[in-house]
Amino acid sequence: MDFVLGIVVAAFAGLIIRALVGIRSQVDPRVGDDPIPAPPQGVSDGSREILYELSRQMPEDVAHPADLLNEPAFQRGTRMLTAPAYSIDEVVGYAGGQNHVLSFMAIEALARRSDAADTVDTLIEWIGPTSPFGQFFMHRAIKAQAPADRPVIGEVLIQISMRRPEGWLEFMPSVDDLRQFASDRLDGGETPSFGPDLGGMEPDALDHLKKLLGALKDRRLRRLREELDEWQTGHVDIEFLKTIGRVHMSKDRHAPDTIIEHPALLKHVADVHTALTSDAPRSVLLIGEAGVGKGAVVSTLAKRLLHEGWTVFEAGSPDILAGQKFIGELEERVRDLVRQLSRRRRVLWVIPSFHQLAWAGRHQYSPVSILDLLMPYIEQSEVLVLGKTEPGAFERLIQQRPSCSTALLGCRVPPLSERETLSLALQWAELPVHGGTVATRATIIEAWRLAQQYLADKAAPGNLLHFLSITLERLRTESAGAASSASPTATARRIETGDLVVTLSRLTGLPASILDERAPLDLDALRRHFEARVLGQPEAVQCLVERVAMIKAHVTDPTRPLGVFLFAGPTGTGKTEIAKSLAEFLFGSPDRMIRLDMSEFQTEESLRRIFGSSGDDERAPTEGSLVAAIRKQPFSVVLLDEFEKAHFLVWDVFLQVFDDGRLTDRRGNLADFRQAVIILTSNLGGLVPTGTSLGFSKALEQFRPEAVRRTVERSFRREFVNRIDRIVVFHPLARETMRDILVRELDAAFQRRGLRNRGWAVEWEDAAIEFLLDKGFTADM
Repeated sequence: MDFVLGIVVAAFAGLIIRALVGIRSQVDPRVGDDPIPAPPQGVSDGSREILYELSRQMPEDVAHPADLLNEPAFQRGTRMLTAPAYSIDEVVGYAGGQNHVLSFMAIEALARRSDAADTVDTLIEWIGPTSPFGQFFMHRAIKAQAPADRPVIGEVLIQISMRRPEGWLEFMPSVDDLRQFASDRLDGGETPSFGPDLGGMEPDALDHLKKLLGALKDRRLRRLREELDEWQTGHVDIEFLKTIGRVHMSKDRHAPDTIIEHPALLKHVADVHTALTSDAPRSVLLIGEAGVGKGAVVSTLAKRLLHEGWTVFEAGSPDILAGQKFIGELEERVRDLVRQLSRRRRVLWVIPSFHQLAWAGRHQYSPVSILDLLMPYIEQSEVLVLGKTEPGAFERLIQQRPSCSTALLGCRVPPLSERETLSLALQWAELPVHGGTVATRATIIEAWRLAQQYLADKAAPGNLLHFLSITLERLRTESAGAASSASPTATARRIETGDLVVTLSRLTGLPASILDERAPLDLDALRRHFEARVLGQPEAVQCLVERVAMIKAHVTDPTRPLGVFLFAGPTGTGKTEIAKSLAEFLFGSPDRMIRLDMSEFQTEESLRRIFGSSGDDERAPTEGSLVAAIRKQPFSVVLLDEFEKAHFLVWDVFLQVFDDGRLTDRRGNLADFRQAVIILTSNLGGLVPTGTSLGFSKALEQFRPEAVRRTVERSFRREFVNRIDRIVVFHPLARETMRDILVRELDAAFQRRGLRNRGWAVEWEDAAIEFLLDKGFTADM
């Protein structure tokens, strides 16, 4: 039985050695692809063949690499490679060759040669991916050739951790060999240290290095463990963070600084700084409307923290999600971030639109968001976060995640008063970076009035400062020309009121005749503009002319949309066309009309097309919703076609819009309708009997505008009707009006490219017009 067991053990040992040799060929890029080294100069082919013959004489049942040292063939080959006939470079070539046993002989020869001290760096570089047998001989060579004052233990451990074969740590003979190598070096007087070599290691390699130190179990290596812990505590992998977001750097002394540190700003900065740096630090959430200066708080605080040795990293949910394709990648990225952003490293993570984390990352296979992954670390102050959000979004966030109200300290940033804003703008106009005073007090006051009226999507002081900044930048660009080579700080002429009007017109689409109080509004020309597009509807034309005049005079209610109108009456009478003409005149293009067919909003689920997706449904996009469209372009005409067909919950939503001009979606994003004109259309009370037998005159005789208004008032709730500025009744078209429309349409048809370029002329007789009117008109359409 013992004899049989011995055979089995010997066979198993042979399998182990073949497997270990195979490991090296799989993981070592130097093995398997290199050509056989050429015979060394001065060495005969016979000598070369002797080396390869000696390598073939090695037994296959070697259980440990030390056993090779006792093999006569191995000893002879080592002596040959130790002889001066082989140069160091030639021996190194064999050490990196594809013959494993010959490689071991060459490495052992390097351990014995007196001229091999310069090979230590090469051996350390190779030791990571090498098989356990190869590492055994490399340990011997490095131990023999490295000076006692060189800390090679740390170098070897780093290389093994960075380029280890899979499962290496579980192979105990290799760990024992490494432990003996470290012990011998320590006995020889080496003072262990990693030095600067820890930089650039991947997180996984650092984890493996820590496990490897634990496996060595030598108290004399405690210094390496302490050094690793200290390095991990204080080191931040800036390059890794840059692959995800932005890392704030020390202020460039040549970069212009346009942030004015006024008292309100400094107070917010001090409050946040205290919360982050106290003995019990807490993450902070800046809560304020767009424009109040949350970004200025972050920039000023970052400058202070950088001076104190902190790292400030900025990334939002889109940055974290970028490039994540497979399940589990997001969780791994968040773990890597948390590892790098540990509070012990004095790192602050700035998160724009913090509330977006509450749903970012959710999908049909996982209900877990980025915020769910981060909250445990935020609650324990393991990661320090400075988030930015708006009041509406914050309220929605607290409803969904009540723990946020305790885990993060809320810091509300209110808008500045008019006096504070004007004072700040006057200081901005005097900044040295501008090269002189760029705006007078009178100009700044006019800019403030225009910003309050037309740029209400941002709060003070951001609305005014942004308005002045882009005006100044436009003037500089225009003065420099298309091929400008001027300095970005080149002096521009002072901003005048006319310059403000031009900038505002480009921002909003509103014509200068509306924006500039000094320019008169030609009401007759405006009336002709509408009448040329819509015939036979004088009431509608007059309604829109009056509204445009009110917008020009700045007497519309600033808390509501610019106008809310209900156009009621038969279909085909110009309700949509006059809405397009209003968008073209007021905002510069008919494309500035957002049209919703309310017959598609007959269910409660259709609310999603208004609000976008909810915070609990990441799959449903917000793009394409009414809220998203208005956030993108608040200066628009919103046409709600056939409004009476919508679900009653949709009516309630628009009741809110008509009342205060704002709408918050399910993710807390605010849409501002106060710069939009909203037009509802309806066929209520405007239907006439179907068919062609009812002629023009009969349709006109039976149509009663009062009946249309009564029908509208009975169909909608009183509070809804009360929030409509005016109900405009569109009348059925008279035969004379239809004749004018027909002639206009025929003229337009023959201006089409396929007809305009033909060598012919087209004329029509009155009889043809009458024929088309008789055959092509029905009172109901």
